[in-house]
Amino acid sequence: MNKVSNLKLFKDWLERNEPRLTADEKRLLWQKIIALYEQNTHEPRHLWWQWVAAASISLLLIVGGWHLVNNVHHNDQDRNTMLSQLDVSTIQNIKLMAGDQVITLDDNCTITCKPGQGVININLQGNQVTTSCKPGTQLMVAVPRAARARVVLSDGSTITLRENSKMTFPFSLATVDVRRVKIEGEAYMDITHNPRKDFIAQCGDLQVKVLGTKFLISSYPGENKQCVTLYEGRVNVKTAGNKSHTLKPKETLEYLASNQQTNVIEENDIDMQTLVSWKDDIIILNNEPLTKLIEQMENIYHTQFTFNRKATDAIVLSGKFDASVSLDEFMQRLQMIAPISYHKETHTIKVTK
Repeated sequence: MNKVSNLKLFKDWLERNEPRLTADEKRLLWQKIIALYEQNTHEPRHLWWQWVAAASISLLLIVGGWHLVNNVHHNDQDRNTMLSQLDVSTIQNIKLMAGDQVITLDDNCTITCKPGQGVININLQGNQVTTSCKPGTQLMVAVPRAARARVVLSDGSTITLRENSKMTFPFSLATVDVRRVKIEGEAYMDITHNPRKDFIAQCGDLQVKVLGTKFLISSYPGENKQCVTLYEGRVNVKTAGNKSHTLKPKETLEYLASNQQTNVIEENDIDMQTLVSWKDDIIILNNEPLTKLIEQMENIYHTQFTFNRKATDAIVLSGKFDASVSLDEFMQRLQMIAPISYHKETHTIKVTK
């Protein structure tokens, strides 16, 4: 059997047996395989086919890192209702909703909007995949517990969403008068400067207007306190009742929804680092009890810990802790600096002094 016949067999198999891929995705994958074929037509037959087979499997694994879990058609009103009502506590993986597509993604992914090319690029732990998208599409990213997502908007603005958060935003910002996003939860924003086009972030009762700056915004459904912390530039924050406040760098606006009270406080450098350390998988403690570290680990690793609070409160720690490693490695490192031991049980980790 010659190389062309082998390629035809593989193409037929791909079209029949890979239901997770759309027609566009299969076409893109096939183009990559053909490119490999053209680059290696002078290889010995048995070596060439082994090489292409291995490369093809690798490509399938890369594309298989994400999959379409739903592909139903809704009118705009139904879709907007679905987006606004999605409860992030009910999902297990990051969801990207783009038009009629609902895409399930791995944790800690990066989503980049490229309306000039009509595509969304998705980086999954170093692997790149692409899905098509129309310019007027409204997108939503939902991030469950123990996950994080980074979104690069079409103007280059970067937004990092913390766990239990979601954001709605336009695929293309070129066709809108105001760059506008809506957030539930917590996000760190690095907004590209554009004096001709304001950027507005709506989060709970807070509306933050910027031209170009870095800030943190937090407003979880059901929580009384909502916050905006400014790192660079200047922002104007409107609260319920249309009250307006302008923040300077290192200032945090705290808003209490229960009584509509607002307080502006000045942060120190350590507090500023600690507030956004989650986006880099870092936990920062400054003479704080081990209890606080364990509580943060429960959220990051989606694992329940059992411990004696009085004993862990008595252990005071300072420093930066890398939460990008596995839970076992984290606990082994912790044992080296804190007088504790731990035991893994069926669904929990027991910490003892």
